[in-house]
Amino acid sequence: MIDYPGVLLWKIENGIATITLNRPEQRNTLDFQVVAALSEAFREAAENDNIKVLVLTSTGKYFSAGGDVNHLLSESAKGGADEKARRLEFYLTRNMLPTLSEQIDKPTICAVQGPAVGLGMDVTLACDMRIAAETARFAESFVLRGIVPNGACWLLPRIVGWPRACELIFTGGTVDAAEALRIGLVNRVVPADQLESATYELAERIAKNPPLAVRFAKRIMQKGVHTDADTNMQFMTAAQTILLESRDHQEALTAFLEKREGKYVGQ
Repeated sequence: MIDYPGVLLWKIENGIATITLNRPEQRNTLDFQVVAALSEAFREAAENDNIKVLVLTSTGKYFSAGGDVNHLLSESAKGGADEKARRLEFYLTRNMLPTLSEQIDKPTICAVQGPAVGLGMDVTLACDMRIAAETARFAESFVLRGIVPNGACWLLPRIVGWPRACELIFTGGTVDAAEALRIGLVNRVVPADQLESATYELAERIAKNPPLAVRFAKRIMQKGVHTDADTNMQFMTAAQTILLESRDHQEALTAFLEKREGKYVGQ
């Protein structure tokens, strides 16, 4: 396990990497150090070929209460040009968060056990999938602080649709886990004591599949958001050409015929 100076915990087991926000006393709020550590952890996961799926979770009752206001206030108290520069640096640095999942071509799952507020909700949106405990809550509270979301203006309409994204962002209101499931914000809702098992059950199902196919599928889906159908089909054809020649494809066919689980090497 790698420890990112106490703010994050990191481990890899059975091809699944887990990044855990680890500031329960601060309700897992996000400051310069946490944002930088998250970005670094995602980069490491992207570059590690032993990782097939990435899970993001947190300790304590809160998933994340958002940006660390106390940190910002302490910086503001210093005053002067340095304070303005630090505040700008924080806002620019946290702009990396919505693109975390796009930096990695492996599936990402967020396990949300409690409130995910403001920047904390944006971190959940940056993952491909979300599993929520019944105790989870979600709020895009930025407008209540006189600012705009970091990432939700881009991600949320693509997840829940334009009208619902408008309501969540313009009001800054809170939705519970049941409502989050109804509007498509989360994949499923489970009792709090089943959150970990449900999350890793999904992660393990994905990790058992040929990793090249999963990674190409994610990239094709990502490109589909930005391209027309013809361009996306061209990219799919190129990916399929590579996959048809892969060792994993041949192993998948053999395993199917022999009625056994495949043993994949990512090649």
